[in-house]
Amino acid sequence: MEELTTIRKKLMMAGYRSHDAVQYYHLAQLGLSIGGLVIGLLYYQFMLASESQTSAAFAMYCIAPAGFGYWFPIKKVNGLIEKRREALQDGFPDTLDMMLICVQAGQSLDQTINRVAVEIGPTCPEMGEELMMVAYELKAGKERSLVLKDFADRLQIPDITSFVTVMIQSAAFGTSIGEAMTVYANEMRDKRVMRVEEKANKLPTKMTLATMMFSVPPLLMILVGPSIMSLGDLGGSGLF
Repeated sequence: MEELTTIRKKLMMAGYRSHDAVQYYHLAQLGLSIGGLVIGLLYYQFMLASESQTSAAFAMYCIAPAGFGYWFPIKKVNGLIEKRREALQDGFPDTLDMMLICVQAGQSLDQTINRVAVEIGPTCPEMGEELMMVAYELKAGKERSLVLKDFADRLQIPDITSFVTVMIQSAAFGTSIGEAMTVYANEMRDKRVMRVEEKANKLPTKMTLATMMFSVPPLLMILVGPSIMSLGDLGGSGLF
């Protein structure tokens, strides 16, 4: 049961929220592993010569495809989780700015979440989807602190987790949500600038490697090529 709960949480993080998502996930693992095993067995039995049908060949052509079929859904889900998490992290500063504007305009936190969920959807569908789920849970009567905790636990992004903690503490101690959100929004802007600068600082190193890969071989051909051709001509004339 604990394994199913963990898989269910991972699928939700990847964006799969259907009640049958876990069953489809296991079905994909089973189907791909069996398909890889069957194809490998057919190739091993009918395409390989009898003297080549060794234990190593069986492992390579039968066991390896089955293992790959079982591993592929895991890799796919992990890739979707990472991609979705990056999109949510990039869209969070804009979401926070929108929430701050709504709160400063006099709207409650519930109204703010509803409004921002709709407004942020075109630019960051992942964040719009997550906030819409939060809005639905609040409308259903679930306690706000539990909804926010589930929101942070579902995404597992440090910035959002810290924001949820600030919101819960602000409500518990009776401080102004607008002031707390203003301070946190300023911090998020600084973090966004730092992330952009970090990516910009990595760019020269990546460009240097690409430049060397694409410029050095043609340069060597231009510089060394004529010399090699001249040596070949001299060799053909009998001087060497």
